[in-house]
Amino acid sequence: MLLRLGSVPAVVVSSAAAAREVMKTHDADCCSRPDTAGSRRLSYEHKDVAFTPYSEYWREMRKLFVVELLSTRRVQATTYAREAEVEKLIRRLSSAEGEPVYLEDHIFGLMDGVIGTVALGNIYGTEQLFTHRKKKGGGHFHDVLDEAVRAKASFNAEDYFPNAAGRLLDRLTGAAARREKVFRDLDAFFDLVIDQHLDPERAAPENGPDLIDVMVGLMKQQEQAAAASSPISFTRDNIKGLLSNVFTASVDTSSVTMVWAMAELMRKPWLLNKVQQEIRSVVGNNKERVHPDDMTKLKYLKNVVKETLRLHPAAPLLLPRETLRHVEICGYDVPEKTRLFVNAWAIGRDPASWDQPDEFDPGRFEDKDVDFNGTHFELVPFGAGRRMCPGMAMGVASTEFTLANLLYCFNWELPEGVKSEDISMEEAGGLTVHKKVPLVLVPTRYKRHLFELSQLHVVASPQQWQHHLLPVITTLLIMILLAMIVRSWWSKSSRSSSNNGSLHLPPGPPRLPILGNLHQMGPLPHRSLCELARRHGPVLLLRLGMVPTVVVSSAEAAREVMKTHDADCCSRPDTPGPRRLSYGHKDVSFAPYGSHWREMRKILAVELLSMRRVKATWYAREAEVDKLISRLTSARGEPVSLEDHIFGVMDGIIGTVALGNIYGTEQFAHKQYFHEVFDEAMTAKASFTFEDYFPNIVGRLVDRLTGVVGQRERAFRDLDEFYEMVIQEHLEPSSHATMMNNGPDLIDASSSVASIGSSRRE
Repeated sequence: MLLRLGSVPAVVVSSAAAAREVMKTHDADCCSRPDTAGSRRLSYEHKDVAFTPYSEYWREMRKLFVVELLSTRRVQATTYAREAEVEKLIRRLSSAEGEPVYLEDHIFGLMDGVIGTVALGNIYGTEQLFTHRKKKGGGHFHDVLDEAVRAKASFNAEDYFPNAAGRLLDRLTGAAARREKVFRDLDAFFDLVIDQHLDPERAAPENGPDLIDVMVGLMKQQEQAAAASSPISFTRDNIKGLLSNVFTASVDTSSVTMVWAMAELMRKPWLLNKVQQEIRSVVGNNKERVHPDDMTKLKYLKNVVKETLRLHPAAPLLLPRETLRHVEICGYDVPEKTRLFVNAWAIGRDPASWDQPDEFDPGRFEDKDVDFNGTHFELVPFGAGRRMCPGMAMGVASTEFTLANLLYCFNWELPEGVKSEDISMEEAGGLTVHKKVPLVLVPTRYKRHLFELSQLHVVASPQQWQHHLLPVITTLLIMILLAMIVRSWWSKSSRSSSNNGSLHLPPGPPRLPILGNLHQMGPLPHRSLCELARRHGPVLLLRLGMVPTVVVSSAEAAREVMKTHDADCCSRPDTPGPRRLSYGHKDVSFAPYGSHWREMRKILAVELLSMRRVKATWYAREAEVDKLISRLTSARGEPVSLEDHIFGVMDGIIGTVALGNIYGTEQFAHKQYFHEVFDEAMTAKASFTFEDYFPNIVGRLVDRLTGVVGQRERAFRDLDEFYEMVIQEHLEPSSHATMMNNGPDLIDASSSVASIGSSRRE
């Protein structure tokens, strides 16, 4: 599927076959990343692995990341971190036995501890790490990380309008400033922990080197070797870029996977019982918790994780790719620099690949040899090919080990009065997809006589994180609109609410923030408004964008508008399309009320369209009706498109009245050109214009970005050229007599009025 997100072409693939072509067949041509504003800044100008476009630098960094930092050996070496954090989790949940707990908070705390310890060492989570930062007035790292995740997930106009206009909009909306603040906070924290690792007096790590130790070692090696043989220069910024990937991509993804797994199991108690029986039979009843060596035997648990990742991939659209060159995918041409979205969520629910795709059934993998390792494209929660998630092994190990212990150590129940079918599976949007309604469960210890609970050290309740994720907007166009005009709307709505407090305003339907009631205006506004009037009354108040609008739908209300209060209700809105195409309101139809309009209307009514003038143009109507009768007579017995014939009659009448009886003859060679120009002008007047509903600099800027202004200017130039041509022909003495066979046309009359006006001024 081809989309255009702002000015960016984007292709979405939603089947295993298409995903195979993108991530295997054409992987070498589809393995870059788009250069977007948020990811660029927060990755230290693409010194990371996740968001860096494809290049020799990226290849070397990924090799280093996979071999040195997140290899299988490294995952096994960090077992101590998972065991320590799981033990803390068991203690916290044991202290809350029999009480409802927000499971996501506890699991998030566990993953935060695991990743923090693996990346920063055993000092993570202690007061020692944050003492220096607190002295400087900085915030807690959790707050900084939360802001960084939100900054990467937030809307940036530059991502979809990658030009000066997009950058300007991000500055106007504050997106650029928020991004810079997050970057400074994150950078200060990373500088702090790197400096602590470089401190000669730092104690030797208890459990071996952490990720920063490894990266600092690589940096020192390169400095000693003067980087003679390395294609990359490994600096502090490289360390920071990789740390940014580790924290923003690891904690959230594993946490939400575990929460979705528990939610699905609680909705089907028989599956919960089955997986618990497997774990307890393998581990036995004489252990306090599951040991890492037990994990290879837990086949059904692994299937539970697979099934969760199929239905609830943490990043449903994966990270966007970008084509390096023109490719052909499933027979369709995809140009260079096109963004590619692999919809892992849709692929996991594709009926072509899965039986009963919306059902949670871990047993399907007992007979189906499918894994998420990048070789089976019907299951791609971690992607595949060159851009496959390098942290998959670490994430899966943490997820499986934590779930095994939660299900072994505790029996789980729903709060009193809540049934399995009451569990909401509604999603909340963001970089990772959380449950919209938090999962609340009641833990009770399994085989509690084996545990001396009184001797357990109960850790103080961890700080709970609240995830403020952006709501999912129905379309990308609305998102663009919200981001660009929110500031203007807020200031205007604040003023209007204070002004309207004492007024008795007409009723109206509820409206959306910023958009108002625009979403209720269908393709046939008269029908949409009639339906609204039936519900809310004949006098209806709407807000179309930022413009208050009253709709009247009864004879009585129409009488008040067009008779009783006609003097107060007789102006026109000053909208950009009619303004430009009427030469700055030098017409009668669209000009706002004023002395100029009154004089122009008098001229139009008395000189140009009076009853005398209407009677004088009977010849045009007779002539065109004769032509119509002749055409229809020649088509006797044959089907005809009546609208075309009637349109031809009216075109001939108005053209002759306005331009003279030369209109429609071979002497008037511009008729076809006039039709094209007229159609273009009508399209421009009828087209949606942001400035009509957001009459400020933001609306004008959006119209320029969407091409509306350019279309309007082309229509104006073409129309102006045509008018100049016919006026000039009327001013030429040689052609004047031919045109006036039946008296002066409208241009003659208008020229005469203009001449009289000029004489009076002289």
